[in-house]
Amino acid sequence: MGSVDPGYGTAFPARVVGEKKAREIWYLNKRYSGQEAVAMGLANICVPPEELDATVQEWAETICERSPTAIAIAKRSFNMDTAHRRASPAWACTR
Repeated sequence: MGSVDPGYGTAFPARVVGEKKAREIWYLNKRYSGQEAVAMGLANICVPPEELDATVQEWAETICERSPTAIAIAKRSFNMDTAHRRASPAWACTR
């Protein structure tokens, strides 16, 4: 990594791969293959470099065929969940 994000940059990987693996990722600063990233849940797919542009184009075209309103609502919903988690750390609970 070379640097650290003491906020959400450390919390998000912990949500995806678990705290122990996230600590390993941050502390060891190791490079992971695409297959390893997929296995950990950090990436959806791994494609060879020569297939990357075509895969991106295919995914973009598929998304463009969907309802723009539905995509916007889904994006807003994901972003609100993310913002909520950042704004409300567990230690800030008042109960």
